[in-house]
Amino acid sequence: MGIIAVDEVTEAYLKDRERANGSLRAEPKIYHSDPDANYIKHLVIDLDSLSPIVAYPFLPSNGKAIDEAVKDEIEIDQVIIGSCTNGRIEDLRTSIWIIRSRAERLHRKTHDMIVNYPLPLKDTFY
Repeated sequence: MGIIAVDEVTEAYLKDRERANGSLRAEPKIYHSDPDANYIKHLVIDLDSLSPIVAYPFLPSNGKAIDEAVKDEIEIDQVIIGSCTNGRIEDLRTSIWIIRSRAERLHRKTHDMIVNYPLPLKDTFY
């Protein structure tokens, strides 16, 4: 298990939400590593380099980066938005807002739905 450290972007987001709503629903618990902590492994992942995955037929394990799907001219006819833990209704509302605000760009065969599945943690993600 890992925790991604809070950065300036996250802190600014929280301050904006607090200003917009007058307060936060709960005071966030922000964790920091001990300066002398020992780790078995230290991973650094550039989140800006991650890309959404499109599952090609006929299995979810047949996933490819969205850039490749665009090149292959894959028609997306269903979208499943999932989360492991701590999936929030606000995240789903934001997803719905994004999709509806771009509705004219959706392929006409795309189902008008969003499904949220709690995804169990696995050793391998597809």
